[in-house]
Amino acid sequence: MALALFIHMEVNMHVAWQTELAVYRKGGMNIYGESKYQFVRSTKVGVVNFTEGVVQSSVRADSSGSRGKADIETFNAVLIVPLAADVKLDDVLVMSGTKLLVASVERRWGLRGRPGHLEVGANVWV
Repeated sequence: MALALFIHMEVNMHVAWQTELAVYRKGGMNIYGESKYQFVRSTKVGVVNFTEGVVQSSVRADSSGSRGKADIETFNAVLIVPLAADVKLDDVLVMSGTKLLVASVERRWGLRGRPGHLEVGANVWV
């Protein structure tokens, strides 16, 4: 009985989309040579992590013995979006009034025939 219940739960699991965001993509240049961004679509999003800062590594950055640590850039946001969102590198995402520049996009595969999603790493964009 417990196994049947577990299998039933496994098949009916869905991603809990928490909010929505707007995707903007470079669409050319204005007369001043600045990039123009055009609205592409609105999509659902799940927030995995949203933090600010830089983390110091546990390994020294140099061999001089100065005990200096290397700074590892961490993404300000790690999000999951549906495959249909078609998010690409350098897209700008607007979520709850915060602008994020996409720095990485990784496809994650679904299990047992279910569709996957995209894992997006993004940094705050000013």
